[in-house]
Amino acid sequence: MKNTITSIQSFCKEKGFVFPNSLIYGGLSGVWDFGPLGIELKNNIKSSWWNFFVNSSENIIGMESSILSKKQIWDASGHTQNFVDAIIKCKKCKSNYRADHLINDILKIPTDNLDLNELNELIKKQNIKCQKCKGDLDKAKPFNLLFQTKIGPEQSKESIAIMRPETAQLIFTNFKLIQNTTRKKLPFGIAQIGSAYRNEISPRNFLFRCREFEQMEIEFFIDKNDEKCRLEYTKDKKEITQMLNQKILVYTADMQEKNKKEQELDFNYLIKNKIIKQEYIAYWIWQYYVWLNKIGIDLKKLRIREHTKQELSHYSVQTFDIEYNFPFGFKEIIGVADRGNYDLSQHQKFSGQKQEILNNNEKKIIPYCIEPSCGIGRIILTLLFDNLETFKDKQGQDYTIFHLKPFIAPVKIAVLPLIKKLSTKAREVYKKLLNQNICIQYDEAGSIGRRYARQDEIGTPYCITIDYETLKDDTITIRDRDTKNQERIKINDIYKKTFASQKLK
Repeated sequence: MKNTITSIQSFCKEKGFVFPNSLIYGGLSGVWDFGPLGIELKNNIKSSWWNFFVNSSENIIGMESSILSKKQIWDASGHTQNFVDAIIKCKKCKSNYRADHLINDILKIPTDNLDLNELNELIKKQNIKCQKCKGDLDKAKPFNLLFQTKIGPEQSKESIAIMRPETAQLIFTNFKLIQNTTRKKLPFGIAQIGSAYRNEISPRNFLFRCREFEQMEIEFFIDKNDEKCRLEYTKDKKEITQMLNQKILVYTADMQEKNKKEQELDFNYLIKNKIIKQEYIAYWIWQYYVWLNKIGIDLKKLRIREHTKQELSHYSVQTFDIEYNFPFGFKEIIGVADRGNYDLSQHQKFSGQKQEILNNNEKKIIPYCIEPSCGIGRIILTLLFDNLETFKDKQGQDYTIFHLKPFIAPVKIAVLPLIKKLSTKAREVYKKLLNQNICIQYDEAGSIGRRYARQDEIGTPYCITIDYETLKDDTITIRDRDTKNQERIKINDIYKKTFASQKLK
């Protein structure tokens, strides 16, 4: 059975993964709450990302910044001037639309490259009307996405604060402090996981486009003129060879402008032919491919798409998106941007504080920055589409299995007594497993078959059944979610069979 946004959203609400925010008051569009299973899944993804990109790297360090910050930061970064989408309003019913999304929905054409004038011309030429009342539309206008608030009792320009639309800027404003305290030499990166806030005109597609979401970002700083910052100097040769030989589906700016189809190319070709101009962009794209494969996302459903000149962010030299082929088309799940030294230069200019550091040749420079960034919600959505399987069982009933990797799964092991009379022994096993500091469930309600089905639905890789044999010889039955194989083992061997061999943590 094919997954849709509607079926995925319904599944997440029903099983306790994700709930609509403020639901008892009618809901708040574009804002979502993570339930008991959702927070476990989310934390496991964050932990996997942090271990892969930060704890396993000698030149990546972490930080955490505040959500609120002074408006001057966003003036310097260009967000107060450039962080805009085109909004269009119905003259009759006053409904608001994001202009590029409205055109894309109706005409089924890409709108990423269209500016405000082109959007207005297309709406007029195609006689596009309001989708609710069929009324005429006003002209599209720029709409700033920043959430603004006031701090303290005094209401003045100085009291204005911004809820961060990205975590990156707070890495830049803390850059010198972090470099001074860690004494890191170029190249090095600063990582951060945290919430961001954007006043989206038309949030849509469940977790894909939200007004509040959580990002996982790295700002990787280099000296572009220093040999010691080159990829071949900083990375293992075997690792570089693996990267260069990796083939991926690529949709360049040139292909888009000439209406050509995407092509499968390797990184060696992309770098040699300057399609990817900065080698660290290639490296971070490849690293994300490795991580996405590790957590259970099908690489065959991915492509990288280069931003065209018209859609490049104000700070970007070159940007590539890793896109996943959702039912609603190829859409970005990860962005990798060459930000140059725009951000640090702007903060130096606006704050009057030097952002230069000594490079490896003891000269003061403002480093360049490569930024790989992704949203956790979009990763979760991708995992749902890739791993949630619903089919008809032998009785003709719908049966669902969430094929999550064991270390990502919200619940690692479920302990199930065959009947309630065995609950005392089952709870002994359950409490013993709780000491392993992972999420374990205990369930004694309903038939054993129904309980297996409940665990399969939420992605639990292992079910442990306590029966009468357990009372005699301290053995249990362990059931594998995907193979349905059941094996009889000693209680003391549970750790060896699951935790150690399958890396549940």
